[in-house]
Amino acid sequence: RTIRVISMILVALFSIGVILTARIIYCIYYDPVRCRSSPSTAVCTMAVLGSGGHTSELISVLRVLRQERYSPLHFAIAESDHISRSRVNLKDFPTCNFHIIPRSRSVGQSFPSSLLSALKSTISSIKLVYLLNPELIICNGPGTCVPICLSAFILRVCLARKNKIIFIESFCRVNTLSLSGRIIYPIASSFYVQWPELHLQYPSAKYIGTLC
Repeated sequence: RTIRVISMILVALFSIGVILTARIIYCIYYDPVRCRSSPSTAVCTMAVLGSGGHTSELISVLRVLRQERYSPLHFAIAESDHISRSRVNLKDFPTCNFHIIPRSRSVGQSFPSSLLSALKSTISSIKLVYLLNPELIICNGPGTCVPICLSAFILRVCLARKNKIIFIESFCRVNTLSLSGRIIYPIASSFYVQWPELHLQYPSAKYIGTLC
């Protein structure tokens, strides 16, 4: 009887694994653009800000978007980032909202403690993405975007949430992708690079030239 129970458990786990794998493959290769909303319908958008030049680059991209179309606009910021929020001109984004999430990893942080920080950040990100249910997520490389994008992908796989992840690799990345880029590249709906050298290495990415 024990062997039979174990066999049933193994079969169940195998079946779940097959279904989950098939679902992941489907979500990676299925194009969410085909199920996008009407051009007249507002799209709930989340943008992930980060320290350094990430925020400036991303804001320059967001400024060219129609605010009435990509609304509401939610900014996700790491709790240790005290500068990015001040760089957002509320006149440009009058209806935006700010959301603080734990930082996934700090510079110089040990590996064991970084795992705990990453787990905390991921749990917080899943909760945030689940509640806001953004249809579009835009990011350009800060570490904060990794748990956000992974959360969106997990919800797409497990709950059939319809969301699109747009990743724009940072201007300073000429020959190699950032760590964030390498993680998100397989799950991004659209992946953009600003240098032809990167496009040669990652043919699935789209070369858009420099944005700065």
